[in-house]
Amino acid sequence: MLEHVTGIAIEHKLDLPAPLNGGWAFLALDDSDLDKLFSPPQDFLGGDFIYLSQQLIQFLIENSSASPLAYIETDYFGGVGTQGALACHKAAQIGEPLTGRDAINAALASIGANASGGGDLFNRIGLSSLRNNEDAKEANQQNSGTYVDRPRRSS
Repeated sequence: MLEHVTGIAIEHKLDLPAPLNGGWAFLALDDSDLDKLFSPPQDFLGGDFIYLSQQLIQFLIENSSASPLAYIETDYFGGVGTQGALACHKAAQIGEPLTGRDAINAALASIGANASGGGDLFNRIGLSSLRNNEDAKEANQQNSGTYVDRPRRSS
């Protein structure tokens, strides 16, 4: 999964992903990254999602043919907030976008995420160590020596 997500980042000139437990990776996307990927205007879903758009869903579907992907959003302050997620695998969306308690864990489970240790999947794969996108981008810079700049294999 790490190599696949790294390939997506390189192909689209995004920051490299932060490695997580069990071979998973987290690719932080912010406003500037989404602007690199998609021309405005974007067709945002709204509701509890801030960044999820129809264009991003299509991007995730297209890039999930070689490896499963989960899109996650959190918006918390002081322990109160929302979360949302969408899972894709084998060039297909798995169910509808989820929001609410355990949305991220449900999406991770649907794509087979697993790592040793206790707690929920969010904690086990190491997402809880990344408090925001800046943490993830810093983590990828600290681990940048582990990435190889090569094109993705075609399927």
